[in-house]
Amino acid sequence: MKSAKPRISVVTPNFPIPEEPYRGRPVYETVRELAALASVKVLCPVATYPAPSSLHPRTYRYYPAPHSDFSLPGVDVEYFKYPVFPYFSRPLNGRICRQNLMPLLRREQPQLILAYWLYPIGYAAVTAAEELGVPAVVVGRGSDVCRIDGIVMRELTRQTLSRASFVITVSEQIRRRSIQLGARPSHTRTVRNGCDLSVFHPVSKAEARARVGIPTDAELILFVGRLVPLKGIRELLSAFEPLAAQRKSLHLVLTGEGCLETEIHQLIERTGFRSRVHLLKPCGPAEVAQWINASNLVCLPSHSEGCPNSIIESLACGRPVVATDVGGIPELIDHSNGILVPPGNAEALASAIRAVLDRPWDSSAISDACHRTWNEVAQETLSICEGVLSTGRRSERKVSYETEKAILAASHSHAAPNSF
Repeated sequence: MKSAKPRISVVTPNFPIPEEPYRGRPVYETVRELAALASVKVLCPVATYPAPSSLHPRTYRYYPAPHSDFSLPGVDVEYFKYPVFPYFSRPLNGRICRQNLMPLLRREQPQLILAYWLYPIGYAAVTAAEELGVPAVVVGRGSDVCRIDGIVMRELTRQTLSRASFVITVSEQIRRRSIQLGARPSHTRTVRNGCDLSVFHPVSKAEARARVGIPTDAELILFVGRLVPLKGIRELLSAFEPLAAQRKSLHLVLTGEGCLETEIHQLIERTGFRSRVHLLKPCGPAEVAQWINASNLVCLPSHSEGCPNSIIESLACGRPVVATDVGGIPELIDHSNGILVPPGNAEALASAIRAVLDRPWDSSAISDACHRTWNEVAQETLSICEGVLSTGRRSERKVSYETEKAILAASHSHAAPNSF
């Protein structure tokens, strides 16, 4: 008889919302596949800030929680609020989130909690799981492990990692870092991101350019991601300026949104690159795939990364990549598919872009080496969750057996002596 699907509550802030339909796409793609293999309910915490916009986050755009009628294909998701106050409430955000999460978990009665992002969400999930008596698996994705601000945040992250039943990371570098912070080595595993190969696959450059409106003789650099300093946007713009002066057909396409949009527009006006720097809003997967196939290379000069999907999708389309030597990027890029540079170095970035543009690349070989799907990611994630549940059941059986032995021993020790 086939066993019932495990009941898993996924807790993650990295999930699509109406204003940002592509936010947290790697988590969404994984969970959508996981929902076909297990009984999954997604609980998405949304931090709510005080009313004045001056108290809202500066590094990303703040949107309130979606209305209750908002839904996503393939997943059962519920958004809930938890109040925060910028900076001052950070040490308490894990506890505040847990208080708002607990009623939902009691209602769902999961066998296991799977949390994406360590603090405050992972902390809330782990401590809630302890209260409910169920295991919690946490997933470290990048900056939540590698860019921890301050001693207090470091300690709360350490507690999250050390108290979790298991820790999943999206790269080996993040796994090593998690162990340094307190995760048990035997209870950690890397599960790298996947890709929708039905969308991201090679298409002729000429065909792709006809669709997006880029001249066939242009040299095109593509960036996909948030337009924030952490993504190395300033270095990319600094590298593009001298390259564009030398290469009259060079174009730069930036797709995303963020706090640097105004600065990018100012650069375009100052340098006169209005016809050669193209700033697009965030694109859906199919449109991103078109732009990747239309490009000569994809550039991701981030200061911090986990396992960036923009790189995986670029490789799946057969395009070389110029990226920084941070996080899990070196686990994806080698001499056969791109060039790595130090973060924060515009001169090295320009040199690498020039080298990639001047070198012939085997697009088929690049694409053929990239074949990992989201279903594989979900299967590996489920295997870990089932292993944690199985270990818990064995521990319960062992405790029951040890208790039974103790009761029997106690009853024998208090029995009356045998009479003959």
